Amino acid sequence: MEWKYNIKDIEIKKIDHAFITEYDFYLRSVQKCANNSTVKYLKNFGKIIRICLLGGLLNTVPFLNYKNKIKKTDRVYLIREEIQLMAEKKLATERLTQVRDISVLMFYWPGLRRCE
Repeated sequence: MEWKYNIKDIEIKKIDHAFITEYDFYLRSVQKCANNSTVKYLKNFGKIIRICLLGGLLNTVPFLNYKNKIKKTDRVYLIREEIQLMAEKKLATERLTQVRDISVLMFYWPGLRRCE
């Protein structure tokens, strides 16, 4: 908001479709967010708008004609040999060793991303 309007806050009733599209532009250009990050930020913002609509703070839906889609991305996974190389790597400081150990632990911890 400071970037466009030189203010720190805006009244919820002043949020309209133009504000949403300008926010989208700001996230993509000034903040250099990728498509999926921008969509995620706007999706979370949409949840706040829906709460305001249910609470009677807004009468119109600013997201009414706003469309955006998540783009499918190919995830790159480490293979077991790469994780093993990382685990065996000798590092210069104790701090880097701790960071490495925590990173390697996350590969094997249940519920976190796993190698394929």
